[in-house]
Amino acid sequence: MSARGGGHPITVVYVMGESINAKHMSIFGYERETTPLMKKLSEKGDFYYTEGIAGGVCTIASSKFMANVIYEPNNGKLTNSCETSLCKLAKDNGFKVIYITSKFNKMITSVCNMSGKYMDVIETASTNKAHVERRKDDCILDLLDKQEFTDKNFIILHKRCAHTPYTAVFPEGYKNRTHFKNGKDKKVDEYDNAILYEDTWLYRVFNKFNRRTHGKFYIIYASDHNELLGENGLYSHGYLHPAVADIPVIVQSNDAEFMRKFKAIYKPTHYEISKMIAEVLGFQIKNPNEEKDVYYINGLDYNGRAGYIRLKKDIKNKKIEYELVN
Repeated sequence: MSARGGGHPITVVYVMGESINAKHMSIFGYERETTPLMKKLSEKGDFYYTEGIAGGVCTIASSKFMANVIYEPNNGKLTNSCETSLCKLAKDNGFKVIYITSKFNKMITSVCNMSGKYMDVIETASTNKAHVERRKDDCILDLLDKQEFTDKNFIILHKRCAHTPYTAVFPEGYKNRTHFKNGKDKKVDEYDNAILYEDTWLYRVFNKFNRRTHGKFYIIYASDHNELLGENGLYSHGYLHPAVADIPVIVQSNDAEFMRKFKAIYKPTHYEISKMIAEVLGFQIKNPNEEKDVYYINGLDYNGRAGYIRLKKDIKNKKIEYELVN
């Protein structure tokens, strides 16, 4: 790991989505218009979306990998040391670190194993329970509006939508909770309405940072894992199956070189995304265990004790080979 300096104003935002299925987002070709606002943003040249691969099949396993730039399972020493925690890297390089979530305090240990040691601002459902119960993920936006930014900001927004139950993700007064109805599957209707809300929420985030920040800005959105709705005969998540790791990734930045490099990655994994984030925070991460085009998907345990999937990208032919390791 090597560090570099940099004096220009910079804001880096990592939005950690929850249980988002790209196949239910219209920007990826879904027949229902679930993401009209993302479609609107996609018409801008500094906006990019693609399908990616999560580092795990549940929130704990995948967020440990991505938020700590972990390459392989069975690397508990690095995971627990926080040496490559994005929060620590940001803090070490002079960033103000802000973590806002609609989840409870225990999620902080997933994002940074030192219980917030490297965070300047921590807002969770534990400290804003009534607000979160009423406003759901909109609470994150409310709390974000109250923050004072510096010239260097690293911000993690950790969402709950679209985790089950899908009908419980909407804030008070949200009018489109039953926009999609009378489909073949009630659960799919409920999920698609949650994605429509996700679209509205994300649009507000992108607009906030486009208006509010100066200097370089980077907004990276990646779901923690997929949410299956009948694919391969499976529902929900937590299965050690490649489909559970299929995720949407959305990026916007006014840094043309960053966008060029990001677009060059075929199906970016959580590990590749986190390395890109580390780079804009000022650090080059080099893991001596890396194998060319080989990456991993954790099972329910981030140390690989519940099995994992080893995958190899065939960049030339745009294919991926998967190997289940128990």
